[in-house]
Amino acid sequence: MANKVRSAKVKLVTMIACWTLQEHLERLLGQLRVRSYTVSLVNGRGDQRGRRYGGLESGNVKIEALVTPTVATQLLDAIDREADDIAVVAFVYDIEAAARSSRTRPLQDGARSSE
Repeated sequence: MANKVRSAKVKLVTMIACWTLQEHLERLLGQLRVRSYTVSLVNGRGDQRGRRYGGLESGNVKIEALVTPTVATQLLDAIDREADDIAVVAFVYDIEAAARSSRTRPLQDGARSSE
C-alpha cells in the first residue's frame, strides 16, 4: 500500500535584511506564533548604489517561513509599519506544500508500521 501524500496551500514568506535585524525579525515571528523558519546568510549582487559597509557589517540574512495567508498578511503589515526604522525586503509566494503522511500502514502479517 502506498503512503498518501497530503498537501496544503500556504504562503512562503521571505525576508532579507541586514544581519543586525535577525533577532528583531525572529521576535516578530515569535509574536505571530511562527515556530518554524529557516535562516540563511546571503550576499547581494548587482548595483549597490554606492553602498558603504560599516566596520561591523558582514552581510545579510534571509529568513523564510511557511505560514497561513492570515499570518503572511500580518507579517507584511508589521514590516510595513516599521519601514522607516528598518530596511527589510519581504515578499510572499503562494505554495502548495506536500508532506508524507505519518499514519501507520499495515504490514503483511497484520502488524503496523509507521514508515
